[in-house]
Amino acid sequence: MRIVSLGCLALAAITLFDRSASAQSITYVVKQQIGQGSVIGQITTDGTAGTLAATNITAWNLALNGVGATFNITNANSSVVIQGGATSATAQNLSFNYAAAGENYLLFQQGLYSGTHYWCNDSSAGVCKQGASVVPNSAFDSAAQFEARTGSQVLGTASGATSPIFVTTTDALNQSLNNLAASQKAQLITANLFSQVLLGKNEQVSCGDCGGAGATFGSLSVSAHGRKAITNELTALFGIAVGRYEEKGAFITNSYTFAGGLRYDPSNMGSSRPYFELGGAVAPDQHATYQRPYMTGTGLATGIGQTKTTNMSVYARAGWVSRLTRRDELAGAISYGHSWQIQHSYAEATGPDNPFDAQYSRGINEVNMAGVSAQYSHLFGRRLELGVDGSVSRSFGSRNSIVTTIDGFGQNALPAHEITYFEPGGRLSYRVSRRLKIDTFINATMSNQSIGISEHGGFGVNLSF
Repeated sequence: MRIVSLGCLALAAITLFDRSASAQSITYVVKQQIGQGSVIGQITTDGTAGTLAATNITAWNLALNGVGATFNITNANSSVVIQGGATSATAQNLSFNYAAAGENYLLFQQGLYSGTHYWCNDSSAGVCKQGASVVPNSAFDSAAQFEARTGSQVLGTASGATSPIFVTTTDALNQSLNNLAASQKAQLITANLFSQVLLGKNEQVSCGDCGGAGATFGSLSVSAHGRKAITNELTALFGIAVGRYEEKGAFITNSYTFAGGLRYDPSNMGSSRPYFELGGAVAPDQHATYQRPYMTGTGLATGIGQTKTTNMSVYARAGWVSRLTRRDELAGAISYGHSWQIQHSYAEATGPDNPFDAQYSRGINEVNMAGVSAQYSHLFGRRLELGVDGSVSRSFGSRNSIVTTIDGFGQNALPAHEITYFEPGGRLSYRVSRRLKIDTFINATMSNQSIGISEHGGFGVNLSF
């Protein structure tokens, strides 16, 4: 009897161990796009494989995203009902068979059968429409989205038993894409600023043959630029810079900028005269790291991805320059420019810090800019020269062909918002000799819109030939 009792105890212990091992819970990540809406979040089961009943689903946290509306349901504020055998699970996937015979549905709803606040999967147009339904408010308003479906389809993918419940909303993802588009526009504007510095921003319109080198802080770069008179009226402008910079979540390295232009300045017309300028710049194959923060139910998540970008720009400027005295120069201009930002395709790294990762197509971000600028410089004594300048620009006709794809959110083009921004600048020069100057300068871009404020300063030397 003793031996039999011990054997029964051992068998019972093994049976309990096996049941415990088979009861390992599974959490499935849900990223379902339904029409123009989505269901995003997680569902946890008790680990049962095969056909599921409602008692096998132990927890859920789901954002019901419709057109212009979002509603969050959890196991604390809603119920789950499973009818029939169409809902099944494996260690990898949670699935629903939309072609199953008879009445089959999987329903998550706050207020059962009320027609509001639900996600339903139905094979036969029984308790809800055949296919998938997401209803953040009422089944009878425009926010509700419905999609007919066939066959067996995966609703969620296993993410591990200890994964936190991730949930987000359409609004949060939309805002993250708006922020990413703003950081890329800030990158484009900063690239234009750098090219204008290489072509004489902060310097007098009339300087003859001259050249120099410098370094910047706020953005780390070294540069060289110059002017060479081709005729008495026509001057070639040129410059090159190499460096790195960061703008509103865009971190750019391996940046080589090449700029060039022509300035027509008919000095034979006197000390007050018009001038005209054409030019452009290119910064090819820069290494770019982009960050896309967004909110989830567990806090802030961030999508991070790396790619290559190329910035190109052209501009035309018409202005008037006046040598007020031998010590003072005043100039003003109007300008038009067009810029292209070419981005290679890339995918964000995924994981617990980025549960709703995005993939981006190759595309072009284009923008037109119209601006008005003015500058003034004055020589104090024989050595010290101060120059101030500023411009206001407005974008128009912007286009963005970069498309992002997020599971459960679908494909969306990055937005192309229009902005107005200011570019104040200044330069302080010390004349070591009649030909040699040491400069310090600062430039900024400012907007009360998405790109915010950034500053870039530096120092350099200039030599007149």
